[in-house]
Amino acid sequence: VMTITTALNNSNRVFFTDSNCLQFTRRVFYEKLPLQGNVYPVTCAAYIEGERYRVTLLSAQSLGFLAGERAGQMNIWLDRRLGQDDNRGLQEPVLDNVPTRSVFRIVVEALSSEPASVPPGSGELPLPGLTREAHWLLNDLIYPVSQFALSPAVEPTLIGHLKSNLVFMRPGGLPPDFELVALKTFFSASERFTSDMHSAPGSQLGILLHRTLPYCGRTYLCEQCNVTPASVPDQVAVSELFPQLALQRALRTSLTFIPTKTAQTDGQTPTPYLTVQPMELEAFLLLPA
Repeated sequence: VMTITTALNNSNRVFFTDSNCLQFTRRVFYEKLPLQGNVYPVTCAAYIEGERYRVTLLSAQSLGFLAGERAGQMNIWLDRRLGQDDNRGLQEPVLDNVPTRSVFRIVVEALSSEPASVPPGSGELPLPGLTREAHWLLNDLIYPVSQFALSPAVEPTLIGHLKSNLVFMRPGGLPPDFELVALKTFFSASERFTSDMHSAPGSQLGILLHRTLPYCGRTYLCEQCNVTPASVPDQVAVSELFPQLALQRALRTSLTFIPTKTAQTDGQTPTPYLTVQPMELEAFLLLPA
């Protein structure tokens, strides 16, 4: 168990853990429960709050988390070892533990005054969640940038065929609360969408988008980055997002990028915009004009 001790005074024993790295749930430490009854799974993040600060733990791996036993303290279960079966499905003791690498980031943020939409005296937001800056740090932790080094032994003729700068998306990228989860290309002839598959012919690119909460929480960072719900659009134009490609329309599909056979008959026609509601995952096939 890794223990992190802070100076926060969360005497109400409240802490927050994520649910599948998509939403957050309010938790309370209960004395009447055994210690293991207060341990909750954490997929990517958890945080505690005091009167002035919030301390967020970002994790690159799924672990157990407990807070509230002592004020300002967070406990992270890195591993466990059992001498006998715990009757939870393994049918054997847990004795084959091996050392593993765990990666974390700790984010400390200053809290602002309570928003006007919060009932007086509640001291909490209706929906808990990470701030937008913490989301960016979490994405950088889970999806690090891949860097490729070119060997000096490569033939000069081959280097001439490599592009030094290739940009498909617009310089500004997506709006700040949009996440690009996947961008899939279909090169195989067997994967090519044709009219006999009851789909939109000519589509060779699929995009999967996730949208986070449209507010930053009770921190001052919203005002610093000038990102408010009113300034974030609900939709993105396909032609503006990929100006280098001849793409003009998008067809909403399932998360597997396979359109239903009744997509056209149900009025699901291609549109020039990618529309994603907050806290939703949406998949689209990108189509030419």
